[in-house]
Amino acid sequence: MVSATFPVENMSTHPTPIRILGTNATASIAEVLATHMNAKQLLLVCDDTTWEAAGAHVESFLNSQCNIRVQSLGSSVRPSLALAQEIAASAAGADALLAVGSGTINDLTKYAAALADKPYAVVATAATMNGYTAANASLEHDGHKQSMPARPPVFVLGDTATLSAAPKRLMRAGLGDTLCRTTVEADMLLSHHLFGTPYPRELFDVLRRHETALLAGSMTERYDEALFIASLFEALLDAGDAMTAFGSSAPASQGEHMIAHTLELKYGSELHHLMHGELIAITALTMSQFQHRVLLSAPTLRSMPYSLEDFGRLFGKSHAEALANAYAKKFITPEQADEINAKMPAIWPEISQVLAAIMLPTNTLERALIHSGVTTKPDQAGIDLERYRFATSYAHLTRDRFTFLDLAAMGVKRIH
Repeated sequence: MVSATFPVENMSTHPTPIRILGTNATASIAEVLATHMNAKQLLLVCDDTTWEAAGAHVESFLNSQCNIRVQSLGSSVRPSLALAQEIAASAAGADALLAVGSGTINDLTKYAAALADKPYAVVATAATMNGYTAANASLEHDGHKQSMPARPPVFVLGDTATLSAAPKRLMRAGLGDTLCRTTVEADMLLSHHLFGTPYPRELFDVLRRHETALLAGSMTERYDEALFIASLFEALLDAGDAMTAFGSSAPASQGEHMIAHTLELKYGSELHHLMHGELIAITALTMSQFQHRVLLSAPTLRSMPYSLEDFGRLFGKSHAEALANAYAKKFITPEQADEINAKMPAIWPEISQVLAAIMLPTNTLERALIHSGVTTKPDQAGIDLERYRFATSYAHLTRDRFTFLDLAAMGVKRIH
């Protein structure tokens, strides 16, 4: 269920403006569609499972309003670029597209809509990931997953009855993809203080507001209630909007995702049993533990050059140039390291205090994940520990974002 992802930064910066969330929200689909899309010819994209979960219900509300053509993708759907292109071709006679589903269906439809230059909307069937409103689609091409610029939906509709009926595993994955906010924000804030990189405080203020309800619901094992599902779904939508507003995946993807992406890149065929959010729950806990340890004493930076051959040896020749170019954007020269190190004893107490104020305690994060039923240890999730150590050791080479992973590579402390 997971494979390598290479995010693209030229995303749209226009968040999804319309959200419809509530019990029996599906009953409003005709009015919402008429108000915001006014499509007379509609291509409804689903698979066998999501048709049963919501597609047939959606069609029953719309069939008197517009001409609906259903494109069901079967029982086992892969998020391939080729399939998105097929959907785009099928949309030639449609005014708009409507995705009924979750991650794979949404990504295929949003990219198809971008290719066809038509608007699309989504009826969500599970609170499992934060990509509903993001302006990019994760699709498989040339043997690995790539993040491709797309367009956000005109509206997202989430019926809490449908979302609550989804398998609990999907919600647990969504929780993992949400609670990583703590490690994401810590990484961005660290880079901001050390190098002046952007830090969207106002976006994180929005993302943090959900955590009290999510933590309380997880700890009391009430995550199947509509109120919890609504909070989780809104948090996921806010994360997607944050990525779109920022113009990149950065507000939802830092060191914890870099570890996951490295695992997917190197050992993706061994991870098909895991959902993306389940993997992020594990890597976020790893990052949280390390981040809190680093706060205890001022780190020392050092320049870490790598050759193109190093990248080829670690990740394969086909990925070497792209990864080397990304790493070059954050490469720290010896002079830059010396300049920052000279100031570090004076500035680190304030930096660590600011970081601690926005981070969840590691034990709080761990308890919430465990109580909700999410696996938190790599070996318990069937991940080989040597492979996991490789990922934590070299994940810093896979992105141009400076994170706590870079401090680990510089020998500040061991990450595991």
